[in-house]
Amino acid sequence: MLRTNTCGELKKKNAGEKVILSGWVESHRIQGRISFILLRDRYGITQIFVNPKLTKNLGEIRRETVLQIKGEVQARPENQINKEFSTGEIEVAAEKLNEFRDRCQSLKTEKGLHPTQKPIALLEYLIKTYTYENETVLDFTMGSGSTMIACQNTNRNGIGIEMDENYFNIANERINKIILK
Repeated sequence: MLRTNTCGELKKKNAGEKVILSGWVESHRIQGRISFILLRDRYGITQIFVNPKLTKNLGEIRRETVLQIKGEVQARPENQINKEFSTGEIEVAAEKLNEFRDRCQSLKTEKGLHPTQKPIALLEYLIKTYTYENETVLDFTMGSGSTMIACQNTNRNGIGIEMDENYFNIANERINKIILK
């Protein structure tokens, strides 16, 4: 499961619940051995408290790193409530961190199909994060069709637009191979 909640929906009433959040690092600050991450998705931002035991496994977390956090929602003390965020009354105490950067960087991709081709696993992650099954995804710069393949693999409909006839033909061939399997 990629997530149980979005980064914008947790409130004080959720304190004590175990959750899974996925999103991008907005900021990462270290205070001694304790770390705090502001994790965001399209719905909002949640502060993540990173246990000192997990800090050694963080490595170099940069802005825009894609993380999945498993942890427990905790109510923040009154004097630490952040009124800038809808989730400012809580933070999530991380129990486990998964970083998607390494997974996506190590993927083997088909070389030479398109100069800006993305790994299909990355596109699948984004599609699962921001859409539901049977919804339609629009890729108006389809290139070699990787987004359409990710749609097929995640039970989404896809509409692809590509002006370059050569890349359109490459995408069409790749998509047909998947559909005809």
